[in-house]
Amino acid sequence: KHSAQWALDDVLIGMNDSSQTGFQDKFDGTVNLQASWYRIQGGQVDIDCLSMDTALMFSENIEKPRYAETWDFHVSASTFLQFELSMGCSKPYSNSHSIHLQYSLNNGRDWHLVTEECVPPTIGCQHYTESSIYTSERFQNWKRITVYLPPITNSPRTRFRWIQYNYASGVDSWAIDNVVLATGCPWMCSGHGICDAGHCVCDRGFGGPYCVPVIPLPSVLKDDFNGNLHPDLWPEVYGAERGNLNGDTIKSGTALIFKGEGLRMLVSRDLDCTNTVYIQFSFKFIAKGKKEEIWIIDDFIIDGNNLKNPIILLDTFDFGPKEDNWFFYPGGNIGLYCPYSSKGAPEEDSAMVFVSNEVGEHSITTRDLSVNENTIIQFEINIGCTTDSSSADPVKLEFSRDLGATWHLLLPLCYSSSSHLSSLCSTEHHPSSTYYTGTTQGWRREVIHFGKLHLCGLARFRWYQGFYPAGSQPVTWAIDNVYIGPQCEEMCNGHGSCINGTKCICDPGYSGPTCKISTKNSDFLKDDFEGQLESDRFLLVSGGKPSRKCGIMSGGNNLFFNEEGLRMLMTRDLDLSQARFVQFFMRLGCGKGVPDPRSQPVLLQYSLNGGLTWSLLQEFLFSNSSNVGRYIALEIPMKARSSSTRLRWWQPSENGHFYSPWVIDQDFLSCAFVKTSKHGFISITIHYVTFQILIGGNISGNTVLEDDFTTLDSRKWLLHPGGTKMPVCGSTGDALVFIEKASTRYVVTTDIVVNEDSFLQIDFAASCSVTDSCYGNELLVDPPLSLLLLYRKIHLFSCSVIHHNKN
Repeated sequence: KHSAQWALDDVLIGMNDSSQTGFQDKFDGTVNLQASWYRIQGGQVDIDCLSMDTALMFSENIEKPRYAETWDFHVSASTFLQFELSMGCSKPYSNSHSIHLQYSLNNGRDWHLVTEECVPPTIGCQHYTESSIYTSERFQNWKRITVYLPPITNSPRTRFRWIQYNYASGVDSWAIDNVVLATGCPWMCSGHGICDAGHCVCDRGFGGPYCVPVIPLPSVLKDDFNGNLHPDLWPEVYGAERGNLNGDTIKSGTALIFKGEGLRMLVSRDLDCTNTVYIQFSFKFIAKGKKEEIWIIDDFIIDGNNLKNPIILLDTFDFGPKEDNWFFYPGGNIGLYCPYSSKGAPEEDSAMVFVSNEVGEHSITTRDLSVNENTIIQFEINIGCTTDSSSADPVKLEFSRDLGATWHLLLPLCYSSSSHLSSLCSTEHHPSSTYYTGTTQGWRREVIHFGKLHLCGLARFRWYQGFYPAGSQPVTWAIDNVYIGPQCEEMCNGHGSCINGTKCICDPGYSGPTCKISTKNSDFLKDDFEGQLESDRFLLVSGGKPSRKCGIMSGGNNLFFNEEGLRMLMTRDLDLSQARFVQFFMRLGCGKGVPDPRSQPVLLQYSLNGGLTWSLLQEFLFSNSSNVGRYIALEIPMKARSSSTRLRWWQPSENGHFYSPWVIDQDFLSCAFVKTSKHGFISITIHYVTFQILIGGNISGNTVLEDDFTTLDSRKWLLHPGGTKMPVCGSTGDALVFIEKASTRYVVTTDIVVNEDSFLQIDFAASCSVTDSCYGNELLVDPPLSLLLLYRKIHLFSCSVIHHNKN
């Protein structure tokens, strides 16, 4: 009688003194399974799982772990393991579906993962390493895995197994194929080939004995995640979705959000990182408990061209941005903006436009460039189109020398009274590279030379407006025709666009290789601020408008600067080769109260090269008495006299805010002075105080002035407030009549050379029929800087007329 039962199964008596060094199995019937596999539980060779041939499939529900276990093999330091795995098999899978790759050194009594997860700062972990547990998210399709076998697996008798502990009935099937344990394939086929009988069968695009790239791989990868992820860039994406978490924008548009249970991973394509220095991206981590951990990335860059940085960037945006030129341009899109006639381009010319209602950051950043003292940056910019001057939402041109970690203004604010003068400031006074709304009514070209910036080496540049949440309405702006590179000859004299450092595209009216003026500049400018300021007289009027507020004189307009942003008045180029001095009225401050002592001065500057560089003519300081109108008369130095000189009045500001207004009340630039020749001739100007912007005259003077007032020639009669041209008092033709009700009535001639033989002759009439009113008129002769040389009083009646005057 038997009192107990017992059983034996899977009996193995090993006979070999030494193990084999490897094996290969394609599961195609050419090799007996028993030759390489000690035990297969729940699996069989079959065709499925989207494979092109047979594979070892595990789909049976055996209610115990399913696995494939090899025989013992001799594993050395050069041994590697390669196999293909599929865990989708075109059937549903559960989140718990996983396969463990394990090894045993004691004939299968104890099993360990081939690769343990290693995450610093865990003791012994020097690198981030995934474990050899393969989850179903990554293997919905066939994927090859090549495993470096760690030293702990090295032994004369090492066996491996692929095991699935848990699975759902009828689902969670899996399969392996093309299993290779070998030492013969060099470099493990570089991860881009199958090891077959000791030789590499390379993937498409790879070749040679080591499966290296046939053509060079790209070295740059960038993505702003605003569009669907391209599989050529990101072959593996798990646990991520594009969007904005709770409506919050990280940079601009959408970002890549990782949340929820399961695997979270983003894998890039293969890149040539031989010269790669950095990986850059925007990152946000949100922790609300372990299950609520969320992380977000945006604006991802791997730039592998750091040892071959270009020296030229040129982009017209006509066919979209040249992606090699830029990292990212959040908030920007190619489009049309503002009247393009203002920049001399056809209406269909496109630009990079940053619309006000775009949520997030508004900026555009160049790639890293090699720059030196001969580099220039040239671009056209338009902020707000035709809106008024404002300090809100300016655009700043900045540079970074540390791969975008920190940013600084390319041009600092430079002027002598600055409380924190930058080390980059030279002797030149200029605004910073901050561009405000309303500076120009349309497009303008900006050119910055690096010679004075002491900037060389590797740098990147960006035009940055700011970050704007939903509901913000920053001003719309656009940028176009960007060039960064070597300067052209003479920098096109400020009158053309430089192309690649070799060619100037000249502005209208300028020509030649260096954009010289084709015709003579005007030597005469006159403006009384009545109505709109003419563009043929002034290139830029910003922060001020013609107004009757805060005037110095009792009648007429003045130019009143009380707006935020940039305060500047700039003339066009003028022929001032014969000029002597500039005269105008100025009032710094308005009202009876003294100006704010924090107010910055107003600078009068001149440029001889189209505005590329500026020199100081005079600085006007705010003071307790500066709010009283002053008559300014300055001698123009010889170095400012040229055939192409422009002037500008500019008030510096750190941030576009100002503490006090100021006024130019009817400027006057005089081009006359007293000069005694060897023959005793004297050149003088005859005038009273001046009530208009006036630039003109001749230092040599005119020997004859004759006029019958058929036309009123402004070059002969510089100023005539209160006067008009009309017939009067029975004259045979028009006369210059002073009949208007004005606080001051006078006429000023242009410069005249007089000597002992000169005489003055005029036809004169006064009052015509009214004889009961009497007042005095004066004839005044003005030497330099408005010092009266002589005067004569003539008693006339109330209505005075000058007619047919001859010299």
